[in-house]
Amino acid sequence: MSPQPNDASPWRQLGFVLSIAFTFPVAAAVGYFIGAWLDGKFGTSPLLSLVFLGFGFVAALLELFRELKRLNRR
Repeated sequence: MSPQPNDASPWRQLGFVLSIAFTFPVAAAVGYFIGAWLDGKFGTSPLLSLVFLGFGFVAALLELFRELKRLNRR
């Protein structure tokens, strides 16, 4: 839930910013660990770890753009 532009609550805005800051490392970590697991299964270390780390980073960027777009629309 994105804060309204006229919502002056600093706690709500802080929560919004922290949720965006939390998205990047979590998405990257999830991507990396999926890639590392697949590397272990297929013996392709570190190829899939790097590929899925990139996928996690792209997913985090897409979420950031989606949230900023939603915030600007209101």
